[in-house]
Amino acid sequence: MPEGGSSSLDQNTARTGPDILVEPWHVGQLLQTSAQPMELNSRLFQALLRTTRMAFVAFEPARCSMLCTAAARLWVQLAPEFPMLLFGRVPSAVALSASSQEDALNRTESAMLERSRAPVLKIRIRATFDPYAGRIELADLREFLLDKLTMAKIGRA
Repeated sequence: MPEGGSSSLDQNTARTGPDILVEPWHVGQLLQTSAQPMELNSRLFQALLRTTRMAFVAFEPARCSMLCTAAARLWVQLAPEFPMLLFGRVPSAVALSASSQEDALNRTESAMLERSRAPVLKIRIRATFDPYAGRIELADLREFLLDKLTMAKIGRA
């Protein structure tokens, strides 16, 4: 954190305004490039699982704390930088009831989601979701995304 300043978490949770997430009105929007995070209901989450669309998703517990708001606000900043990724929010009820949740959450993560107040952040570059375990800060998330996307590009070469 900068000396005498506040962290990006504090700066982003201090902002107020309209809801920053959009709900796609049709499944086809999941496949399009978007510069704005999306809220995924059960139908859209299932559709995402059936696609190969790269995504960075927050699985949010029912009693989510300010970390969910902070993550969503940071995604508004990151989404235009990484248009190849779908930035999405998946409520815990949707994630836990999904028939193919094994593709997204393991048993430990599912149990943690039921008890936690923090989101479970995961990225999907290929077929599986990989967890993000760092701080919910702009610089840390940006570095994580750059590393994952660079590794994916190297893997295809």
